[in-house]
Amino acid sequence: YIAGIIDGDGAIMALIDKDRIRVEVALYNNCHDVLVLMKNTFKFGNIYRHKWNIKTNTGSLIVLEKIKPYLLVKSKQCDLAIQLINTNNIELKKQLASDISNLNIRSRKRNFLSTKQSDFYNQN
Repeated sequence: YIAGIIDGDGAIMALIDKDRIRVEVALYNNCHDVLVLMKNTFKFGNIYRHKWNIKTNTGSLIVLEKIKPYLLVKSKQCDLAIQLINTNNIELKKQLASDISNLNIRSRKRNFLSTKQSDFYNQN
C-alpha cells in the first residue's frame, strides 16, 4: 500500500545541498491521516501542510529499501537513489543525481522550459 502511495503521489529526488548531494523521499497528499501513517510507519520524516518528507540519506535509504520490491512507477528512481546513497564517488553521485532528475516529470518539464528559454535568448 505504502509503495503504491509513493508511486502515485510521491517523489524520489536527488538534491544538491551546499557541498553534498542528498536523496529526498516525499509524499504529497491532502489527507493528513495518510501523511501521519507514513511518519508513524517509518519513524522518519516531517509533515508540513500536505507533504511528508525525509531529507536525510540515512532515512531515505531505510524507506527506499523497504518499498523497493513493491514499486512499479518509481522503481528506476529508487534503484538509482540507493546507488547514489551507497557510493562515495562524487562524479558517479553527480551522474546518478542527473539520471534521477531526468526520470522525474517535473524536472523534465523544468529542464525543457529552461532549454527553450535559453534557445530563445541565444537567438537574439
